[in-house]
Amino acid sequence: MAAEPLRIDPLAPADVPAVRALLVAGLTERWGGYEPRFNPDIEALAQGFDGRLTLVARRGGTIVGTGALRPAGAGRFEIVRMSVASEHRRQGVGAQVLAALLDAARQRGAHELVLETTRSWQSAIEFYEQHGFRRTHDDGEDAWFVRELPAG
Repeated sequence: MAAEPLRIDPLAPADVPAVRALLVAGLTERWGGYEPRFNPDIEALAQGFDGRLTLVARRGGTIVGTGALRPAGAGRFEIVRMSVASEHRRQGVGAQVLAALLDAARQRGAHELVLETTRSWQSAIEFYEQHGFRRTHDDGEDAWFVRELPAG
């Protein structure tokens, strides 16, 4: 039986607890724990922290992925808080969320997207490189990436 189609929508107030739980689960998996004091944007998710657009991927009634886009200067946006529920990985959820974020960035006049991820998270690095992001530099434990968005 084929999986239900994925639906991607902007974060709604009712989604906040499930999206927060998804993000916390992902960080706990990667780090072995979660520290709210190091993640103020997750803790402020209900307030629409820093003007970002948060997208929610849902299969049926279940939230299975999320990602956000926040302004990072004129014509530049940063992709943050990409996460896919562990049981839904490798099914194209992340790619569809990323594609929706790229479309949203283009609609907002972006010419460049940046993002950072932890250098030891090889699966995340490979994902972004497969989707056209180029590593620009490392900064401590983090790796930074950029992707140009052609006009039109």
